[in-house]
Amino acid sequence: MKLLQKKMAIASGAFNHEAAHILLHSGGKGGIFLGNTEFRSKNRQEQEANKWAGDIFVPEEHRFDLLGLRGRDEFLEFLRRINVHLGIVVDKLQHEQQLSQKSV
Repeated sequence: MKLLQKKMAIASGAFNHEAAHILLHSGGKGGIFLGNTEFRSKNRQEQEANKWAGDIFVPEEHRFDLLGLRGRDEFLEFLRRINVHLGIVVDKLQHEQQLSQKSV
């Protein structure tokens, strides 16, 4: 995957994560949430934001299909079916430790 595609996938994931904090944790008052910046944080609000951000592009109902993919053709068909860019799905798999950084 090209470097620009990787950076765009990371940026969109980070944006969605921060949007989750605004939508889920501001209490409707527009408050600012400053939390732990580690993805694997044990903090409940960080975990909620991570899940929400990950489910934006690959909804929960497709998670089982995603983890069961075998081979390039199945993977590309999955991307076409849910209409998501390769970089987004690769970023999600890496964050969930289903795909190593070195394998891309």
